[in-house]
Amino acid sequence: MGYGDLYPTTLLGKMFGMLVMFFGILVIALPITVIGSNFATAYHKEQAALDVEFKLQQAANRRKAVNPKP
Repeated sequence: MGYGDLYPTTLLGKMFGMLVMFFGILVIALPITVIGSNFATAYHKEQAALDVEFKLQQAANRRKAVNPKP
């Protein structure tokens, strides 16, 4: 079973099958967009934090170059 040996033959059965198919697609697609959006938000926050850290490191290096300790 499950290999196409049972399938709807009436119009009502085929319409119900289409409804179930579209509902299944929505059940899969909607959470994926939410997960993708959350990932993009977290990624941008992490990139911003890394950018700030990099700029602070550059500023510290410039201060060391301008005021070398004897």
